[in-house]
Amino acid sequence: FIPFSGGPRKCIGDQFALLQAIVALAVLLQHMDFKLVPNQEIGMTTGATIHTTN
Repeated sequence: FIPFSGGPRKCIGDQFALLQAIVALAVLLQHMDFKLVPNQEIGMTTGATIHTTN
């Protein structure tokens, strides 16, 4: 990951920073309430994986 550089001068706090970002995102998402739009059909497409059409 470019911001943390690489090689012998790699940032020593890179793993901590990435973990902190994941935890911050998880805490933020816990405080949100997601709802579907009423009468909206969710189409699925099958292939190697199943995913939404749009």
